[in-house]
Amino acid sequence: MTLLGALALTLLSSLLYLRFEHGWTLSSLEAQTVDARFRLRGPVEPGPDIALVLIDEASIAEEDRWPISRASLAEAINMLSAAGAKLIVLDLLLVESEQDLSSEARKALSAIESLLPEGSSERASVQALLGADGPDASLARAMARNMHTLLPFAFTLGGARANEVSAPAALREAILPLVRRPQDYRSSVDERASGLLLPNAELLARAAGSGHINVVLEPDGGLRRGLPVIFYGGAYYPSLPLAAALRFAALDNDQVVVDLGEALVLGDRSIPLDQESRLTINHYGPSGGFPSFSFRDVKAGSIGGDQLAGKLVIISAAPSGAGDKFSTPFTSQLSSAELIATVTDNLLTGRSLTDDTQTRLLGFIAMMLVGLGAALIADRASFRYALPLFLALVGLWAGLAQFLFSTQGVLVNVSGVIGIAFLNFLVFQVLRLRREQKGRREMERQRSNLARYFSPVVAEHLASSKRPLDLDREQEVAVAFVDIVGFTRHAERLSPPEIMATLRNFHRILEASVFRHHGVVNKLLGDGALACFGIPRGTPQDATNALAFSLDFLASIETWNEENKAAGRPAIRVAIGLHYGPAMLGDLGGDQQFEFTLVGDTLNVASRLEGLTRHLDVVVLASDALVERVRQTSGTETPLLAGFTAYPKVQLRGRDDTVDLWGLKLAPGAEANEAHRPVETYQ
Repeated sequence: MTLLGALALTLLSSLLYLRFEHGWTLSSLEAQTVDARFRLRGPVEPGPDIALVLIDEASIAEEDRWPISRASLAEAINMLSAAGAKLIVLDLLLVESEQDLSSEARKALSAIESLLPEGSSERASVQALLGADGPDASLARAMARNMHTLLPFAFTLGGARANEVSAPAALREAILPLVRRPQDYRSSVDERASGLLLPNAELLARAAGSGHINVVLEPDGGLRRGLPVIFYGGAYYPSLPLAAALRFAALDNDQVVVDLGEALVLGDRSIPLDQESRLTINHYGPSGGFPSFSFRDVKAGSIGGDQLAGKLVIISAAPSGAGDKFSTPFTSQLSSAELIATVTDNLLTGRSLTDDTQTRLLGFIAMMLVGLGAALIADRASFRYALPLFLALVGLWAGLAQFLFSTQGVLVNVSGVIGIAFLNFLVFQVLRLRREQKGRREMERQRSNLARYFSPVVAEHLASSKRPLDLDREQEVAVAFVDIVGFTRHAERLSPPEIMATLRNFHRILEASVFRHHGVVNKLLGDGALACFGIPRGTPQDATNALAFSLDFLASIETWNEENKAAGRPAIRVAIGLHYGPAMLGDLGGDQQFEFTLVGDTLNVASRLEGLTRHLDVVVLASDALVERVRQTSGTETPLLAGFTAYPKVQLRGRDDTVDLWGLKLAPGAEANEAHRPVETYQ
């Protein structure tokens, strides 16, 4: 039942976790474990193919303007092309056109031109100003000349979803044609794309390609996933890193297959995607580790071709305190250029993290196995031992998850596995504590019941022992039959309440004496009783204990008789029969009521001996088997046998063989009782 209960609880909690894992709380918890895994792994080196050209403070100071002129961008592109750059990516959203002269300035210059004499150098200078290409035209011409520059665009997220959009022809060329969409696939990002922010049409027409630069942050503000594709207007558009990776690897759009919710296939390389077709970013370190150069130096031609030849170069704005900054496991100030470079490098090298259907299945299996293990640990061990085992179990999974992350880039679930394991551990520890409390109450009940028949030491042993009593077995025991002599005539002089009080006192004295000598009151027979020594486990001292009991009991009866005499009540006389031999232990009864008892000829002999005391005029009559056993364990000179006299062999009623007997005529005095103290041999 424990295993079934643990299985049911683990399965239910695992399914509930998978149902709500994308909620803010659960996703944030798992995100923290991902960040921890990054920090434990440490920074790694990116691939060798990407370099950054940053428009820093020195570049802006030299240009003496912000944003810098597109004519300057054109010069930088020309210099990069001359240096052998294989692909140039502009991380600048050039939406507005840039005019070198305002309309008012053009009117003023035209007026000045008409006033200047024909053929003069001044008029030629003004005409050159009016006829010069604008910044957009300069940049477009540089892009067209080099044919390897990519431009970004952006989607507006939110508002009504656009299903039919008349996109420019240059943008439609970026559409990915081979997309496999499962019937039940849904993406929260796709449904939020509602509009476009496009570069200047003249620039877009001259670009070698384009891709979106949209970023969606996690609920805690961290950046852990990229959006390689976004659905808009009935088509799927690539991100700028994906477009850059395709162009750099010389792959056409029809060589890309997008299995939504599963993988992105680039030629012969498969990049795993999560359920919403997001790419799990493998961050490389605090600064990304990519080589970077100042825009000013590139424009001036001071960067050698050996540093840029064959590279994918990203031009991005990086003035201090400006531009987009993103929070990663290593830093809270990752620049847009480093983000694009990181994701592009993930795609080119195949080092993006694996967070696909197989890893989710592995996480589910871990939830089940670790959860079951935690439940069984909590159920089988006390908290003192269960807690270290539980911590070792979840630590083992956390260590395995870290190993898979650091060596294979596999991102398996950690927080859900540990959370479900902790839930199981807590539930089954509580159940175990309740079960132990119930067991303690049951043990107390058993101890109370056993105390009615066994000595406190024996009762405690039986109640706390995990081993059964092993009933229905034969063993050697010492048996004492006790009876009040002439109780019928004695009772004639007493009222019923006095009879009941007399019997209760008799049983109380008998019980105390039996228990003092490690015996068991097997039966109370009204004015008599059956006591056994050697239950539940026999010892060499059982016969000695039985003999010591008889003497101790007689002394206790004498003390009671003195109290009765002082109170004017009649004294009583007892008789005891003792025998040692084999007996069968077992429980007898029906379906509803049963009792523990002994059966066998040993009990019959003891009963016959007790009855024979009247004919021999003794108070204790013991068999030679018991006396011989006492001599073997306590010595032939034991004071317990003082006063006992040997009697001739007798043939007991119902038996063919004869029995040697030993009898005691008088109860021992107070002085003799000192030698009859219990023999402490019970284990």
